[in-house]
Amino acid sequence: MLYKNVYFRIDRNGYEGHRGWTDDTRSKRFNDEILKLFQSEGWEWVNEKEQKSYGCPEIQKGLQDLYLHPQNVSGIVIAEEIPDIERLLSRANSFRHCHTDIYEDYVVLTDESYMRCLENQREEITKDILERFKTKRRNLYYTGFDLLGSISKKYRVKRVGMKNQYSDLEAPFISDIFMGLLESGLIVSAKTKHGDGYRAAKKDEITKIEISA
Repeated sequence: MLYKNVYFRIDRNGYEGHRGWTDDTRSKRFNDEILKLFQSEGWEWVNEKEQKSYGCPEIQKGLQDLYLHPQNVSGIVIAEEIPDIERLLSRANSFRHCHTDIYEDYVVLTDESYMRCLENQREEITKDILERFKTKRRNLYYTGFDLLGSISKKYRVKRVGMKNQYSDLEAPFISDIFMGLLESGLIVSAKTKHGDGYRAAKKDEITKIEISA
Protein backbone atom coordinates (compact mmCIF):
# COMPACT_ATOMS: atom_id res chain seq x y z
CA MET A 1 0.00 0.00 0.00
CA LEU A 2 1.40 3.38 -1.03
CA TYR A 3 1.48 6.29 1.41
CA LYS A 4 2.14 9.93 0.53
CA ASN A 5 3.32 13.01 2.38
CA VAL A 6 0.48 15.43 1.66
CA TYR A 7 -0.41 19.05 2.40
CA PHE A 8 -4.06 19.99 2.03
CA ARG A 9 -3.86 23.79 1.73
CA ILE A 10 -6.79 25.57 3.32
CA ASP A 11 -8.02 29.15 3.74
CA ARG A 12 -9.35 30.09 7.15
CA ASN A 13 -10.68 33.57 7.82
CA GLY A 14 -9.37 34.91 11.11
CA TYR A 15 -5.97 33.24 10.90
CA GLU A 16 -3.14 35.56 9.84
CA GLY A 17 -0.03 33.48 9.25
CA HIS A 18 2.70 34.07 11.83
CA ARG A 19 0.37 36.33 13.86
CA GLY A 20 -2.02 33.47 14.48
CA TRP A 21 -5.70 33.73 15.30
CA THR A 22 -7.42 37.11 15.58
CA ASP A 23 -9.59 35.75 18.40
CA ASP A 24 -10.10 32.55 20.39
CA THR A 25 -13.68 32.09 19.18
CA ARG A 26 -12.58 31.52 15.60
CA SER A 27 -9.86 29.16 16.75
CA LYS A 28 -12.36 27.06 18.69
CA ARG A 29 -14.82 27.02 15.80
CA PHE A 30 -12.14 25.80 13.40
CA ASN A 31 -10.87 23.06 15.73
CA ASP A 32 -14.37 21.91 16.62
CA GLU A 33 -15.48 21.64 13.01
CA ILE A 34 -12.40 20.02 11.52
CA LEU A 35 -12.20 17.49 14.34
CA LYS A 36 -15.88 16.63 13.94
CA LEU A 37 -15.42 16.10 10.20
CA PHE A 38 -12.50 13.72 10.59
CA GLN A 39 -13.88 11.90 13.61
CA SER A 40 -17.03 11.16 11.61
CA GLU A 41 -14.77 9.15 9.26
CA GLY A 42 -13.03 7.16 11.98
CA TRP A 43 -10.05 9.41 12.70
CA GLU A 44 -8.95 9.66 16.36
CA TRP A 45 -7.54 12.65 18.22
CA VAL A 46 -4.06 11.78 19.52
CA ASN A 47 -3.19 12.89 23.08
CA GLU A 48 -6.40 14.90 23.31
CA LYS A 49 -5.89 16.10 26.90
CA GLU A 50 -2.38 17.42 26.26
CA GLN A 51 -3.21 19.04 22.93
CA LYS A 52 -6.20 20.97 24.23
CA SER A 53 -3.85 23.39 25.95
CA TYR A 54 -1.45 24.05 23.07
CA GLY A 55 -0.80 23.68 19.36
CA CYS A 56 -3.00 22.13 16.74
CA PRO A 57 -4.80 18.77 16.98
CA GLU A 58 -3.04 15.67 15.66
CA ILE A 59 -5.20 12.83 14.43
CA GLN A 60 -4.63 9.24 13.34
CA LYS A 61 -6.43 6.54 11.42
CA GLY A 62 -4.54 3.29 11.28
CA LEU A 63 -1.02 4.20 10.17
CA GLN A 64 -2.17 7.51 8.72
CA ASP A 65 -1.58 10.75 10.61
CA LEU A 66 -2.55 14.38 10.06
CA TYR A 67 -1.68 17.68 11.74
CA LEU A 68 -4.69 20.00 11.65
CA HIS A 69 -3.17 23.44 11.14
CA PRO A 70 -5.47 26.27 9.99
CA GLN A 71 -3.33 26.78 6.88
CA ASN A 72 -2.22 23.23 6.09
CA VAL A 73 -3.74 19.90 7.00
CA SER A 74 -0.61 17.82 6.55
CA GLY A 75 0.73 14.35 7.15
CA ILE A 76 1.13 10.84 5.81
CA VAL A 77 -1.97 9.32 4.24
CA ILE A 78 -2.83 6.43 1.94
CA ALA A 79 -2.57 7.67 -1.64
CA GLU A 80 -5.95 6.23 -2.62
CA GLU A 81 -7.66 8.13 0.21
CA ILE A 82 -6.47 11.61 -0.83
CA PRO A 83 -9.64 12.31 -2.90
CA ASP A 84 -11.80 11.18 0.04
CA ILE A 85 -10.05 13.62 2.38
CA GLU A 86 -10.46 16.41 -0.16
CA ARG A 87 -14.20 15.72 -0.32
CA LEU A 88 -14.34 15.67 3.47
CA LEU A 89 -12.66 19.08 3.69
CA SER A 90 -15.01 20.50 1.04
CA ARG A 91 -17.92 19.98 3.47
CA ALA A 92 -16.54 22.53 5.94
CA ASN A 93 -18.24 25.84 6.71
CA SER A 94 -15.54 27.63 8.73
CA PHE A 95 -12.72 27.15 6.19
CA ARG A 96 -12.14 26.38 2.51
CA HIS A 97 -9.92 23.73 0.92
CA CYS A 98 -7.88 25.46 -1.79
CA HIS A 99 -5.63 22.81 -3.29
CA THR A 100 -3.53 19.76 -2.44
CA ASP A 101 0.23 19.36 -2.70
CA ILE A 102 1.43 15.76 -2.87
CA TYR A 103 5.07 15.07 -2.05
CA GLU A 104 7.29 12.03 -1.51
CA ASP A 105 6.30 8.40 -1.05
CA TYR A 106 6.37 6.66 2.33
CA VAL A 107 6.41 2.91 2.82
CA VAL A 108 5.52 0.52 5.63
CA LEU A 109 8.77 -1.25 6.48
CA THR A 110 9.83 -3.08 9.64
CA ASP A 111 13.27 -2.55 11.14
CA GLU A 112 14.23 -6.07 10.12
CA SER A 113 13.20 -5.54 6.50
CA TYR A 114 14.97 -2.20 6.40
CA MET A 115 18.19 -3.74 7.68
CA ARG A 116 18.00 -6.46 5.03
CA CYS A 117 17.52 -3.77 2.39
CA LEU A 118 20.59 -1.92 3.62
CA GLU A 119 22.65 -5.11 3.85
CA ASN A 120 21.82 -5.90 0.22
CA GLN A 121 23.30 -2.51 -0.70
CA ARG A 122 26.47 -2.85 1.38
CA GLU A 123 28.81 -3.05 -1.62
CA GLU A 124 27.24 -0.02 -3.29
CA ILE A 125 27.31 1.99 -0.04
CA THR A 126 31.00 1.11 0.43
CA LYS A 127 31.83 2.36 -3.07
CA ASP A 128 29.92 5.58 -2.43
CA ILE A 129 31.81 6.21 0.81
CA LEU A 130 35.19 5.72 -0.87
CA GLU A 131 34.14 7.99 -3.72
CA ARG A 132 32.89 10.61 -1.25
CA PHE A 133 36.29 10.78 0.47
CA LYS A 134 38.51 10.90 -2.60
CA THR A 135 40.98 13.79 -2.63
CA LYS A 136 43.50 15.04 -5.17
CA ARG A 137 46.30 15.40 -2.64
CA ARG A 138 47.56 13.31 0.27
CA ASN A 139 47.53 16.32 2.58
CA LEU A 140 43.90 17.16 1.78
CA TYR A 141 41.24 15.81 4.16
CA TYR A 142 37.52 16.18 4.65
CA THR A 143 36.47 17.60 8.00
CA GLY A 144 33.18 18.54 9.55
CA PHE A 145 30.33 17.28 11.68
CA ASP A 146 28.14 15.46 9.15
CA LEU A 147 30.60 13.83 6.76
CA LEU A 148 28.28 10.93 5.93
CA GLY A 149 25.09 12.97 5.70
CA SER A 150 24.76 12.94 1.92
CA ILE A 151 25.23 9.17 1.78
CA SER A 152 22.73 8.57 4.58
CA LYS A 153 20.23 10.75 2.74
CA LYS A 154 20.76 8.78 -0.49
CA TYR A 155 19.97 5.43 1.13
CA ARG A 156 17.30 6.63 3.56
CA VAL A 157 13.90 5.03 3.04
CA LYS A 158 11.02 7.25 4.16
CA ARG A 159 8.98 5.04 6.46
CA VAL A 160 5.48 5.46 7.76
CA GLY A 161 5.66 6.48 11.42
CA MET A 162 9.18 7.94 11.09
CA LYS A 163 8.42 11.31 9.46
CA ASN A 164 9.81 13.53 12.21
CA GLN A 165 12.83 11.42 13.11
CA TYR A 166 16.07 12.72 11.63
CA SER A 167 18.12 9.62 12.30
CA ASP A 168 16.95 6.20 11.24
CA LEU A 169 18.65 2.82 10.86
CA GLU A 170 20.69 3.82 7.83
CA ALA A 171 22.87 6.31 9.75
CA PRO A 172 24.49 3.83 12.20
CA PHE A 173 24.67 1.18 9.45
CA ILE A 174 26.60 3.50 7.13
CA SER A 175 28.74 4.71 10.04
CA ASP A 176 29.72 1.10 10.81
CA ILE A 177 30.83 0.58 7.20
CA PHE A 178 32.87 3.80 7.40
CA MET A 179 34.55 2.66 10.62
CA GLY A 180 35.38 -0.66 9.00
CA LEU A 181 37.05 1.15 6.08
CA LEU A 182 38.95 3.30 8.56
CA GLU A 183 40.19 0.29 10.52
CA SER A 184 41.26 -1.50 7.33
CA GLY A 185 43.20 1.52 6.07
CA LEU A 186 41.01 2.17 3.05
CA ILE A 187 40.05 5.44 4.73
CA VAL A 188 42.99 7.45 6.12
CA SER A 189 42.65 9.87 9.03
CA ALA A 190 44.76 12.76 10.26
CA LYS A 191 44.62 15.66 12.70
CA THR A 192 44.03 18.98 10.93
CA LYS A 193 43.57 22.56 12.13
CA HIS A 194 39.83 22.01 11.61
CA GLY A 195 39.73 18.80 13.64
CA ASP A 196 39.84 15.16 12.59
CA GLY A 197 40.08 14.74 8.83
CA TYR A 198 39.49 11.79 6.52
CA ARG A 199 40.27 10.81 2.95
CA ALA A 200 40.25 7.69 0.81
CA ALA A 201 43.57 5.86 0.63
CA LYS A 202 45.66 6.30 -2.52
CA LYS A 203 46.43 3.35 -4.79
CA ASP A 204 49.95 2.79 -3.43
CA GLU A 205 48.61 2.90 0.13
CA ILE A 206 46.02 0.27 -0.77
CA THR A 207 48.75 -1.88 -2.36
CA LYS A 208 50.74 -1.77 0.87
CA ILE A 209 47.67 -2.91 2.78
CA GLU A 210 47.15 -5.82 0.39
CA ILE A 211 50.81 -6.86 0.62
CA SER A 212 50.83 -6.81 4.41
CA ALA A 213 47.53 -8.67 4.65
